[in-house]
Amino acid sequence: MELGTQKPSQLLRRMKELGRNAQTSEQNLRNLWISRLPTAVRIVLTVSHDQNLENLARIADKIMENIAVGEVAAVSSSTSGSEPMIEIMSQMRKLNLEVASLREEVQEHRRSVFRGRGRGRGFSRHRSTGRSRSRKPGDEN
Repeated sequence: MELGTQKPSQLLRRMKELGRNAQTSEQNLRNLWISRLPTAVRIVLTVSHDQNLENLARIADKIMENIAVGEVAAVSSSTSGSEPMIEIMSQMRKLNLEVASLREEVQEHRRSVFRGRGRGRGFSRHRSTGRSRSRKPGDEN
């Protein structure tokens, strides 16, 4: 997905729509979106890292309005299909699902280890207490 003749805010809107289906994080979306903008716009936006995406899109739109026509034409002429973007979004979705699955496995592992330790300690205390009672001389209850 390229900027082409659309405004940066329009490109961001389209990427958000695609990213919503792929469960893309905002940081990944930000990086992809900025990478699709002209160099002059990227330079300004990279120093504005504390801004949210909507504010960055407004800033990018203003910059694009003031960029020389020749630079805009050069950016517009390099168009390619959206297939690479769709593939990247698909891969990101798969990675996000894998990370979520791994997190669940780690949490389940931690829970099972915690439960195992709790049972083991309780059992060993009970056994040691039971032995000490049975070994006391003169205690026949």
